[in-house]
Amino acid sequence: MRKLALIPALLLIFPACGIDEDNFADSMARAWCSKQRECYRANYDENYDNLDDCTEDVNDSYEGVQNTAENLGCELNGDAAAEYRSELLNAECTEFNDSFWLAADDAIWDC
Repeated sequence: MRKLALIPALLLIFPACGIDEDNFADSMARAWCSKQRECYRANYDENYDNLDDCTEDVNDSYEGVQNTAENLGCELNGDAAAEYRSELLNAECTEFNDSFWLAADDAIWDC
């Protein structure tokens, strides 16, 4: 359990580190799942066994966003993606709307 708590902490410590295409979906899914667990714990516990289970499920959504952007000829802006992830992790629970954070933010894609 301590290892799971460490993941969001590490993401907050290194928000300026860029995200690349190879780790975009996983990185964003882990951040989203961490926020989902924090803000909607009952729903999180009902739907997922642990952070890895959630990440695996949500990863598909982010891969879809990434595939769509890449098919449109867009390239990931790693620094902007890291900033977006940081904003997600730092959002107040009242600001966290799970569907908003799953959406693609135009700022992270250079088209």
